[in-house]
Amino acid sequence: MKVHYLFIIFFIAITSSANAEEVTYSGSLNYGNGSLNYQIEVTKTENQASIFFTSIEMNAYQIPALNVNLSNDSLNFYIVSDFYTYEYKFKKLDGGLTGKLNIYANETEELLNTIESVLTKKETDASEIKEEEVTFQWV
Repeated sequence: MKVHYLFIIFFIAITSSANAEEVTYSGSLNYGNGSLNYQIEVTKTENQASIFFTSIEMNAYQIPALNVNLSNDSLNFYIVSDFYTYEYKFKKLDGGLTGKLNIYANETEELLNTIESVLTKKETDASEIKEEEVTFQWV
């Protein structure tokens, strides 16, 4: 009987996310002699958008963005770390996004740097989708 309830909960979770549109963008931030690669995952439903930020170089994985504002032609959001706040402001351009990143010190709220950035839409590759068999054991 427990397995049936688990299946029902799993089915509801999948069907409720079926109306969501997910897009992944990737880009890099070039500054001085270095660069940082990153990607953002945008999930859009009828009434809101969620963004998750990932950058291996910044030791960040699936960090949720704050104050997400997604319109037909722009995307703005914030990522907050221990010491810095990263403000991303993008405009849609040819299937991608172009814009800038403003970096602020959390302690003083001083603007430290502005970096131009371009994000390209990452196409989902069928080979990236993995299938796993999952079994549950009830004790």
